[in-house]
Amino acid sequence: MEQIGSLTKKKSVLSGVAEATLVCHLAEKAIKKFLPSPTPTSQLSFSAGRLKVGIRGASNAQELKLLQGKIVSTVNEKLGEEKVREVSVRTL
Repeated sequence: MEQIGSLTKKKSVLSGVAEATLVCHLAEKAIKKFLPSPTPTSQLSFSAGRLKVGIRGASNAQELKLLQGKIVSTVNEKLGEEKVREVSVRTL
């Protein structure tokens, strides 16, 4: 994963789909790190700076909304640039 992260620091090496896949992977890791419950995310997508997250349970969704800033910061830090601007959370 470190190799992929270093590639993203170079100008637009990844295609749109590969970039979205990487952002979703990093977001899933960040969510698992910050959410105390073991509830996995069920849906993740990324497009045009918006990370969309679908998660089971209203309480998990609410907590995730409170953690949006940390998730954006963590993912952008791993990417080495400001790709994620916002997080949209919905309950499944």
